[in-house]
Amino acid sequence: LPGLSNPLDPILAKLYGDYAHDDTATIQQLVDVANVDGIKSITLPAGTFLLKHEINFYGTDITLSGQGDKTILDVDNHFGSGNNSLGRAMSIMASLDSTPMMISQAVTGNTIVFRGKMNVQAGETLFLSNGRGSTMIIEKNLAGPLAAATYFNELGPDEFVRIAAVATDANGNTVATLAQNVVGTKDYFNVAPVDAASDKYLHARAVDKPADHLTVENFDIEFKDMAADSALSFTYSDYATAKNIKILNVSTAGSRGAIWAIGSSNGMFQDITSPAPVELNSCRFMTVENNTVAGVFLEEASTDNIISKNDLTGATGADLRTNDMACQ
Repeated sequence: LPGLSNPLDPILAKLYGDYAHDDTATIQQLVDVANVDGIKSITLPAGTFLLKHEINFYGTDITLSGQGDKTILDVDNHFGSGNNSLGRAMSIMASLDSTPMMISQAVTGNTIVFRGKMNVQAGETLFLSNGRGSTMIIEKNLAGPLAAATYFNELGPDEFVRIAAVATDANGNTVATLAQNVVGTKDYFNVAPVDAASDKYLHARAVDKPADHLTVENFDIEFKDMAADSALSFTYSDYATAKNIKILNVSTAGSRGAIWAIGSSNGMFQDITSPAPVELNSCRFMTVENNTVAGVFLEEASTDNIISKNDLTGATGADLRTNDMACQ
């Protein structure tokens, strides 16, 4: 409307974009203000934006975009190099409550029976997980050899679920009826022993900050600190998209400049050009298409993903790789 200014304009004016001054805090402020004020689009100007720390991109229905090759995010941080330094340009990451809500029986439809009374509400979205490390159980059920069992101690099957109604059963347990059946009708079986309360077992978590229907697009990423980890990291995201992203070089540590996702679902990686791979770890219903990348790697029970129309260069020694027979 006439006379109304964009609350992001004065923040955008503080960006240096000169390859010399750290722009992390200013870009993070853009994300934070967009979430508070309900702004759905953040557009970075042309420039090379030095990142001494990673950006945490979160929220719902927000697009962060640049000016194509004229906008470069320059990663000048590596894992352990300081507060909020994980060696990445950006993490597209949901924040989950730290306390797992234990579930008392396998989830096969639209009902979750918790162990005891839980403070959950109709309309709330929960993160449902079969338990950290349950990939090993899936491997054993498939009679797969565990040549390196400790590699499979990360996540297991997971998904976001929405509560439609809440009740209490005769034993005092909270019972949540979901808006629809869980997607993984055979995935949520890893019920904890009665005296155990651990994310190693079937549980749910409340979502403190979502990473839902987020898009990053139209910019380049390069590594100034060669001990950096990855270009973009998607963690517990749902319906997140990365498109028209160009990675200009590779780092020498961690994921070596990859774009990777862990515990995410329904996302899309499209029109990405990178000398590093795309990696999916414990992900489902992801689409990876029309990219020119070193390879696509599937790990830790990544299932039901679409890998299509990619030019895989094999620059990292493999084109399409799975390290886990639970990947389907």
